[in-house]
Amino acid sequence: MGIMPLCKTHLETFSKHFEVSKQQGMNEAIAKYVDSKIVEVENRRDASLVYFIKAGHRIKIGQSLDPVRRLSSIRSGYAQMPKGLDPSKAKLLATEPGGQRREQELHRQFADIRVAGEWFEHGPELKIYLSELHRRAA
Repeated sequence: MGIMPLCKTHLETFSKHFEVSKQQGMNEAIAKYVDSKIVEVENRRDASLVYFIKAGHRIKIGQSLDPVRRLSSIRSGYAQMPKGLDPSKAKLLATEPGGQRREQELHRQFADIRVAGEWFEHGPELKIYLSELHRRAA
């Protein structure tokens, strides 16, 4: 069984149930193993990349360990998108390190141009940010 990334809410819920199980006599070796998997999930979330995917005149700012795979799921129509965007023409513009915390910072930074969920207008401030990101990567 591989590692399953969990959002913060699900991780907290799992941890509460796990603590109850430990108190009810769960085997110590299993408890240590599960504890180590929780740490791995948190580390993986921090190790993921922030990606910028463009579809039409919108940019999705998200985070993933595999942005190319995420792009594929968007292109195949398995992701929610604002109305009127053609997912088959989506393209990956850029990535940067930072994981979930960095993604949330960027969502706050560009909150005034948010369209829906993780989708933003491809406005001047986001264009400048992406240009700067490309310049730093070169």
